[in-house]
Amino acid sequence: MNTKDHKKNTVTGLKWNLLDKIVSQGVGFAINVLLARLLLPEDFGLLGMVVVIIGFASVFKDFGLGSAIIQKKEITADDLSTVFWFNLGMGGLLTGIIYLSAGAIAGYYALPALKPIAELLSVTYFISALNIVQVSLLRKKMDFRKLFMVNASSTIISGGVAIALALAGWGVWSLVWKMIVFVSVANLVLWLGSNWRPKLTWSKESLKEIMGFSLPLLGTQSLNYWVRNIDNLLIGKYLGDSALGFYNQSYRIMLIPVSQITGVISNVLFPSLAQIQDDKVRIKKIYLKVTKLLSFVTFPLMFGLCALAEPFVQIVLGEKWMPMVPVLRYLSIVGAFQSIGTLNGNIFQATGKTKYQFWVGFTPRLLYVVAIVCGLSGGVESVAAYYMTAVLISSFYMYYFMGRLIDMRVSEVLRSFGGNLLVSILMSGIAYWTYLTCLSSLSLSYTLSFITATCIGVLTYFMIFWIVNREELYSHVSTLKAFKK
Repeated sequence: MNTKDHKKNTVTGLKWNLLDKIVSQGVGFAINVLLARLLLPEDFGLLGMVVVIIGFASVFKDFGLGSAIIQKKEITADDLSTVFWFNLGMGGLLTGIIYLSAGAIAGYYALPALKPIAELLSVTYFISALNIVQVSLLRKKMDFRKLFMVNASSTIISGGVAIALALAGWGVWSLVWKMIVFVSVANLVLWLGSNWRPKLTWSKESLKEIMGFSLPLLGTQSLNYWVRNIDNLLIGKYLGDSALGFYNQSYRIMLIPVSQITGVISNVLFPSLAQIQDDKVRIKKIYLKVTKLLSFVTFPLMFGLCALAEPFVQIVLGEKWMPMVPVLRYLSIVGAFQSIGTLNGNIFQATGKTKYQFWVGFTPRLLYVVAIVCGLSGGVESVAAYYMTAVLISSFYMYYFMGRLIDMRVSEVLRSFGGNLLVSILMSGIAYWTYLTCLSSLSLSYTLSFITATCIGVLTYFMIFWIVNREELYSHVSTLKAFKK
């Protein structure tokens, strides 16, 4: 594929993926806010206790084969059918294992009420296994328009069901049925909108070849899952459902900018880079440009959220969620660095270096686990603080080893986001000072103080760029405008 066509397909994919995230995540956030006001922190904590354990099965639902379909240059009908039947078998096996393990899950937390929740949620893995190939083919072709329709319809319908059940007093079960309805609707829409159907064929050769790529990726995803969720597992066990509810809600809010913005680019970047996987110069150039653009957008959002966490929680979620404020502040810093760190996986996978990714990622993940365990003695706020420290340290470690694949130095990565980091920190300090001044000296309400501080922060951010680096500001704005054309 020539450079012009590759760029056109990538930009088109980004546009549809951006619209997908704006609608799906935007509506999803609104639904989450409504549910947070209708339900108790304990309800979110109970669901979190189950999901953190059974969610590990989601790593195995496609065995990394979905990514293998995207990365492989030439995919055959036998490859696709083999992947489908293998995934379907794995989905059935995982459903059975989770159903039979429901009692053990409830016993771990000493909460019998968790058993029926785990049993019902087990069915989601069989349902999800039915659409792995369809999703992978759409991503490989970068047909994000159809994926937008799938996610938007699933989010709206499942959210509506959850809100109705919450109003009817179903408590945690409204959250459980939200998950089941989401995967069911997504599955239905994908099958109705896809022309691909599996054949009654099975190829050991196809499975063996694809597994060469997918197994190391599966190992990496398994490590990622437990490292990213061991905090939930331990908080739920030792600090209780309320603490887990506060932590989960903070993490969910922190992930919104990351998933909406980084997720948009990352979903398109992998299949895009896979098409030019032999051209290190182009991959490096694209990576640095995307990192600079992402940090320009996500850093001020996350550092601003850190500064204004108190009024944000008070206004959006209400008084009962205020204990989560310090946790949200620490996790906001995590979100800033994860927004650009998430891109690293695209480089490993697009270049086919999944084994290298697994071994390189082992050390930082061990650091995460140690940090979380050390933080438990100080409560949920301490866990968040230790986790933030571990993320900051490991980020530079990963930049070094990932950069070796495309002849890129850590200093080049630092230059790509360093300016945006400094301006964001300065902006957040001014926004926080403005908030305190409005609240104490001017005696304004939480809402007016928050709005005023936000506006001052936004103006400060763009004004600094206008004065210090006007050319870069123009470049970012031009890039963002390209999505409207």
